[in-house]
Amino acid sequence: MTDEEQLAQVQNHRCRDVGDESRQGSCAWVSDVSGGGSPPPCWLQRASDRARLEHACAVLRHYAIVAYPAVGPQHPASTRERIRRHLLALFPDADCTYLFWTAEEDARCLSPDGTLRVPLLVHVDGPAIATSARAAFDLVGLIAEPGPEPGTMLVSRG
Repeated sequence: MTDEEQLAQVQNHRCRDVGDESRQGSCAWVSDVSGGGSPPPCWLQRASDRARLEHACAVLRHYAIVAYPAVGPQHPASTRERIRRHLLALFPDADCTYLFWTAEEDARCLSPDGTLRVPLLVHVDGPAIATSARAAFDLVGLIAEPGPEPGTMLVSRG
C-alpha cells in the first residue's frame, strides 16, 4: 500500500462503535505494523498506552529509526553498544539510529493491562531522534519530555 493509499484509508475511516454495550464499543481500525498513517480518534480514545507505544515504534521504524520496546535486562549503556554493533553489522554505511526502553522500565512503568502508571524512561540516539520520537509519541497521544540524562526521554500519558 502506498503512502497516499494509507493516508486516504485513515482520512476515509469513519469511527464507528462495534461490539456489545458492556465493552462500550471499540474502534474497527487496526494499527499497521508498517507505521504508516495516523490513528483515527476512535482508536486513540480506546487504545492502551502499550498499544500507543507500539504504534509510535512502528512509525519510527517506518522512517528507518530502529525502535526496540522492552529490551533485555542489560544496563542501558551496554544495550546501546549492543544495538549499535548489531546495526553496523547489518548496515555498515547506515547512521544506526535507534530508540529503546529496558524490560525493567517496562515492568516498572506499565501495568498488566498496558496502562502507563509512571513516566517511561526511553533511550534515544541523539537530539534528532528525540525530535522524531516526540513527534511519533505525540501522534498517538503520548507526551515525551527530556529525560534526566542526555539521550533519554520520559514518556507519559497525554
